[in-house]
Amino acid sequence: MQKNRLLTVALDASDSLVAAIDRLSLSPRQKLAGAVAGVFLTAVVGALATVDGSSASVNAHAVVEKLAVEPVVLGDPTDASFWYQESFNRGDTFGTLLARLQVSNIDAARVVGNAGVSRLLRKLRPGTSVRAEVSRVGELQQMEFITADDRLARIVLADGKLSTSEKALQLTREVVARSTVVRSRLLADVQGAGVPATVAQQISQAFSGSIDVSSTLVRGDRVAALYEVFYFEGQLVRAGRLLAAEVSHAGQTHRALWFDGGNVRGYYNPQGQSMQVGLRRVPLDFARVNSGYGSRLDASGQQWVAHKGIDFGAPIGTPVRATGDGVVDFAGWQNGYGNVVVIRHPGDYTTLYAHLSQFSSGSRTGLRIGQGDTIGFVGQTGWATGPHLHYELRHHGAYMNPLSAALPSGLDLPARQQAQVQVQAKALFAQLDAARQSTAVALVD
Repeated sequence: MQKNRLLTVALDASDSLVAAIDRLSLSPRQKLAGAVAGVFLTAVVGALATVDGSSASVNAHAVVEKLAVEPVVLGDPTDASFWYQESFNRGDTFGTLLARLQVSNIDAARVVGNAGVSRLLRKLRPGTSVRAEVSRVGELQQMEFITADDRLARIVLADGKLSTSEKALQLTREVVARSTVVRSRLLADVQGAGVPATVAQQISQAFSGSIDVSSTLVRGDRVAALYEVFYFEGQLVRAGRLLAAEVSHAGQTHRALWFDGGNVRGYYNPQGQSMQVGLRRVPLDFARVNSGYGSRLDASGQQWVAHKGIDFGAPIGTPVRATGDGVVDFAGWQNGYGNVVVIRHPGDYTTLYAHLSQFSSGSRTGLRIGQGDTIGFVGQTGWATGPHLHYELRHHGAYMNPLSAALPSGLDLPARQQAQVQVQAKALFAQLDAARQSTAVALVD
């Protein structure tokens, strides 16, 4: 009862809490307990009154105090750098490539003038992806790209000095299958459909002895391909060999697969019969004839001279391909020919490829070359007055016109290797059959 009375008095009295407690008949110990309880209740009631606006105003004043703040160091903005990636296109100069890579604070001529850099940049091919690290103010710090022989080429600019390096790469190989219904006659559209242009070229080469894929295919025809791709650290580097292909045209199905038997290799049908002619007429994928076979005026324009080959006009760096299987008989420098490759083919045929800018890694004397392999790149070496490829064909040592001569057919395989082809064909075309049913990537748009 006393506790209830204490609370009643504390809440209802108009005088102070201490005076109210004194009026009660309590022991000193009880008065102390009551005072403590009263203080607690006063605090609670005051807090509640503040929330609902029923309490008296609260005195407040601002306190200003200086605090020590550690300075934030942002650093030199020129230390920041960014990576950019661009494709080196046909017709590009080093300067235009640098501009697309956001490099502005550099003398391109000085960089190209460096012997090591100049040698490395000659390995740039159209379509090569180039990465560059560039500072915030447009200074080139380093540049890198992958060469045609699968090496990482790097140019570094540090403390005003240029350095170069090359490193062999370990690429990851994968096999890709694609199948689609043709929507156009233009096989060149394959690149826009996601399939590498080099694979489209190999499809055309594989069927060159039976059907002209580039001009014969019409809407509704079907094309399927199984080919290699190579990656480095998850980035696509290049497409590789076309392993198998199928073309359905005018109610007929044509099949071809790549077979490497060591002493012979090329494209064959599933029964082991050659799909190709022994020698192709043109060693470039796309070219124009600058000078035909026979006679032509010399550089002075006053005298007719014999011209024992065909001059094909093409930009520097265009891949030059072997027109047939064979062995490299010579690869090096020959006076007016400049950089030249000579290949000896079955049946005592030889072909010559002159004025090359450089050789491929497989163009060394004594090495075996397959039809369609890249042996070098178009250049302007020797006595060439402009970028072009000079191509010659000989049979038993006698010159022939490559564009009109009767050329040998492909060689069929012996029975043992035909059996190997048949086993290989069964596995490869099973993958193509699966791709044809599930893949909707267009080879031709």
